[in-house]
Amino acid sequence: MKKSITLSIISGVLLGISYPPFQLGFLAYFSLVPLLVALDDLKTHYQVFKCSTIAFFIFSVITLYWVGAFNIAKDRYLLVTGIALFVVTPVWFYLAVRMFFFVRKGFGKTISMIAFPFIWVGWEYMLTKIEIGFPWLTIGHTQSYDLTAIQFASYTGVFGVSFWIIILNVLLFYLIQMIISKKFGFLYAKAIVLIILIVSLIILPRIYGSMIFNDTLKPSNSDVEKIKIGVIQPNINPYEKWYGNVDKQIGVLQSLSSSAAKENVDLLLWPETAVPLYLLFPTNYTYFNKIKDQVDSINIHLLTGMTDWALYPDSIIPPRSSKHIENGQRYDIFNSAILLEPHNVKYQKYDKMILVPFAERIPWVEELSFLNLDVLRWNFGTSGYGIGRDTTVFSFCPKNMTDVKFSIMICFESVFPEFVSRFVQKGSQFLVVITNDNWWGKTSGPYQHLQFDIFRAIENRRWLVRCNNGGVSSIIDQYGNMRQSTEIGVATTLTGFLELNDEKTFYTLHGDYVGKWSSYIAALILIAAMINKLRIRLFG
Repeated sequence: MKKSITLSIISGVLLGISYPPFQLGFLAYFSLVPLLVALDDLKTHYQVFKCSTIAFFIFSVITLYWVGAFNIAKDRYLLVTGIALFVVTPVWFYLAVRMFFFVRKGFGKTISMIAFPFIWVGWEYMLTKIEIGFPWLTIGHTQSYDLTAIQFASYTGVFGVSFWIIILNVLLFYLIQMIISKKFGFLYAKAIVLIILIVSLIILPRIYGSMIFNDTLKPSNSDVEKIKIGVIQPNINPYEKWYGNVDKQIGVLQSLSSSAAKENVDLLLWPETAVPLYLLFPTNYTYFNKIKDQVDSINIHLLTGMTDWALYPDSIIPPRSSKHIENGQRYDIFNSAILLEPHNVKYQKYDKMILVPFAERIPWVEELSFLNLDVLRWNFGTSGYGIGRDTTVFSFCPKNMTDVKFSIMICFESVFPEFVSRFVQKGSQFLVVITNDNWWGKTSGPYQHLQFDIFRAIENRRWLVRCNNGGVSSIIDQYGNMRQSTEIGVATTLTGFLELNDEKTFYTLHGDYVGKWSSYIAALILIAAMINKLRIRLFG
């Protein structure tokens, strides 16, 4: 057992440092091999639980240490959330290992190893479909620095990359087992085949990626349309903004906007909740008019994050999770974004649809409305957000151009690949991510979020621009190249061109089919294992 624990620790470390900001994604190719070797010697479910949770606890500490903002320690809710993740994350991954072990007990090593990629990737996919899901640690994300290797994500999405990585782990496990068993000479032919398969799996995606970057497979873009973006990074302390001087904060945003406007941009971006109040509420029209006056003056469209407040009329049955004012009327607040057009009173708005569990919304509060309590809300009231209902596609007309369409993801939403593709299906020509990663300072979190967004650009072949309150803000092209970026912790602007694209990739059209089919196949294998176990019990 001591040997198995040591191997589990090695797996946890290798897996942890394969994620950003460590540029060691190649370690993911064999990071699970020590754990698989350890599991091969285990007999009981308790032993499996012990070894896997040790591995994944170490993994979660390395990758998610920043979530609780322990380095700042300014908010007890963030601290509790961070600690909870160190408990929940190992359990989530243990469940995948537990399913694998169950299949092994029922069908033996060979079938279980064939099933392992489907179980792992199917489980990753399921984490994007449940309200408490946190798909931050999708193993495909480890490859975000290796752009040549991941260009096939435009066909498979990030789950295809995950499947590729798990297959490499399985093949390397078998190769290691041959060496450990000292039957390498006897199995020489099989070993050669394994080595050829492993080398081929590593090389083939890079051949395709090299053809992309050598323009062999790139579509002609001689007539491509471009727009110029101005990104405003105000670097306002998120712990103080909700109680700080609103006029001063808007002043910082507008001063930076005036500077960016001199670069003749077509669209200005402000970050998530850049305006820390209900901008469209009648008592706040002074602030709304102040912002709108600048938009009219500089004659540039502005997209800004904000909070919104909406009453439900008597003709609509409100969500059970909604709140109510003194007269009993129901309302909700939203994490929103609004597009303001020069010299036009009309505006377009998007309400965030995927909310961070606990931090922005208590999971299952709609079904269990008794959880909708003030005591469960974060210091800033943000855990009481309502869910947006539509994947809004914004449209605007830059100077001397026809209608341009784009969509935004607010913070956490950009980690959900199929969700992002739904915007592109509806006509978005480029993507915007507005976020506020300042909660975590100069830790791994902001850099992980940045790297994960590279996949959204590649999957849909869309240029993507990130507007982050305190950095990193960036412009990413449709092949994942970081064209421009800012530093963390500075107030600055970023201006640059984005290319527009109307073509839809195979992934955009078909979504997370790799994850879906992996979950279906894994479910069938598990059912078969249960039937087989029942057959043995009944008939021996």
